[in-house]
Amino acid sequence: MTAERARGASSLSRVEAILANPELYALADAIPEPETAAGGRPRHYPAVAAVLYETLISVYGSARQVEAELSHPLVWARVRKGLRLHGGVDVGTKPMRRH
Repeated sequence: MTAERARGASSLSRVEAILANPELYALADAIPEPETAAGGRPRHYPAVAAVLYETLISVYGSARQVEAELSHPLVWARVRKGLRLHGGVDVGTKPMRRH
């Protein structure tokens, strides 16, 4: 096996591939919107953010590590840009957390 094949794709490349995958947005569209008449707090992030977070566990190995990676300003900026570019989704400047 060559050294190039052993390395594989970088984590950031994998995150960008996930953000560019239309299935991410299709899965999020399948999540029903909560009824406002039922009360409760509104979501801080759109449904695609929850799907993305769970998907990123496959990249980083744990929800705790996903939170740590997303808290880095450069990573969060890339995620925000990818969501906006590929899904037309705008999320805030504050990174997602596990809860």
